[in-house]
Amino acid sequence: MNKLPDEDISSNNTAKTSIEQPSIRNLLIFTVIVLASGWIGIGLDISLGQSAGAGLGMLIWILSPFVVSFSLRKFGGDGWSDLGLRPNLIGNWYWYGLSIFLYPICVIVIVVLGVILGYVEWQEMNASNIKLVVVVFSQTFLLQMVQNTFEETGFRGYLTPRAYSLGWNALWVHVIVGLVWGIWQVPYLRQVLAHMVPYADENMLTLVSRFLIGTISLSLVYGELRLLTNSLWPAVLMQAIGGSFVAALVLNTILTFKTVGATIFMPMVESLLVSLLFACLGLLLYLRRTRNLIVD
Repeated sequence: MNKLPDEDISSNNTAKTSIEQPSIRNLLIFTVIVLASGWIGIGLDISLGQSAGAGLGMLIWILSPFVVSFSLRKFGGDGWSDLGLRPNLIGNWYWYGLSIFLYPICVIVIVVLGVILGYVEWQEMNASNIKLVVVVFSQTFLLQMVQNTFEETGFRGYLTPRAYSLGWNALWVHVIVGLVWGIWQVPYLRQVLAHMVPYADENMLTLVSRFLIGTISLSLVYGELRLLTNSLWPAVLMQAIGGSFVAALVLNTILTFKTVGATIFMPMVESLLVSLLFACLGLLLYLRRTRNLIVD
């Protein structure tokens, strides 16, 4: 079992039992409340005569991982030792570099492959389009950093280290966190994707299935970076850069996709290629951390 550096988990069975029971209870509390928050938010918006995703309900949904995890740490006995709020930059520059460049590199690889195969069309990158991409990325990045800080405080700042502290296998922890993280986003999934992708009319069953596969794959990378650095900030940074980069390319139709190509080459969570790449990268990071098979 690999333990986070700042965790103190006793090997004594009696002590372990006393730690595990409230932790499992709190994990269930976190999961139930957070997963319910989106549906509560939608219900609140409808009751106030607002469209889903355009009112107070979405704010409740976005803040729920942060608020619930904060409450459980403050009042539920989980404490603050494994929050991962410190950046821990010293000795982790490599992982922060990976957080900055990994998503853009993966997006470029996927898009180039899609263009070659004829499923993706790329506008000419003239001065006007380059300026547009830079402006949209800059405007989106700050908002993404704020939103993802609230989000990741719950999922990589609370759920990942709390589940890991119970001695569960890290890969299973990443799968569980990725599944909870993905299901949490389902209530607003259609509203978010309706403005971004050509498969907005796709059957929700297939769309949600691909989306959950994607969140599990990304969770392998985010979760391993969390354990490698003992900080939640690499995940926040990677998600903010990825979201801003994709928004700059997709929202402004710099990239356009054929319907079939979108499910494979769209550089977003629900893309099959994104899922495949991040699953492979996550497994490599896992091997790097646990077996030292990859030499620095």
